[in-house]
This record gives sequence, C-alpha cells and structure tokens, in this order.
Amino acid sequence: MKFADFIVPEAVIPELEADDKVGVIEELVDALVDA
Repeated sequence: MKFADFIVPEAVIPELEADDKVGVIEELVDALVDA
C-alpha cells in the first residue's frame, strides 16, 4: 500500500500560512475536516 492511498487531494496544502507548530497543526486539521 502506498502513502498516496491515504491522502485526500483536497487536504493537501502546498504552502502553509502558519509560521509556528500550533498554527501548522491547526491548518492541517482544518484541511482534513473540510476534505
């Protein structure tokens, strides 16, 4: 099984806006929820 099998294309963020760890996690979680 490939890693790409687990990825939803809509949840991929090519450029994150956050500049700290907590902000990055929040952006990633929000993207997963929206996908």
